[in-house]
Amino acid sequence: MYEFLKGILIEKNAKKVVVEVGSVGYRLLVPFNQLAKLPELECEVFLYTHFHQKENEVSLFGFIHEKERNFFEMLIQISGVGPKMALTLLGHFELKDLLFALHQKDVKL
Repeated sequence: MYEFLKGILIEKNAKKVVVEVGSVGYRLLVPFNQLAKLPELECEVFLYTHFHQKENEVSLFGFIHEKERNFFEMLIQISGVGPKMALTLLGHFELKDLLFALHQKDVKL
């Protein structure tokens, strides 16, 4: 639905970021390890997005790189892995490590 957002970073913390685009503030959930890579507040930011809707919840997820967003979308296709679990995985592991674990079928990781 939304491919990306480009706007001004208004807020960033461990729970969310807010990006203002055309006088509208969008709340996004981002992987924890990407928070430090975001620009300072009041600076322009560009995030690839994933819009997720279920019965009683609508969420917008943001990613600095398109490959991370694509991997997130792949993860949520796995049975038992929802968007919050996928976001947690991406927020605590490097993408290359997750890819290696999947290819090696490393369930322990």
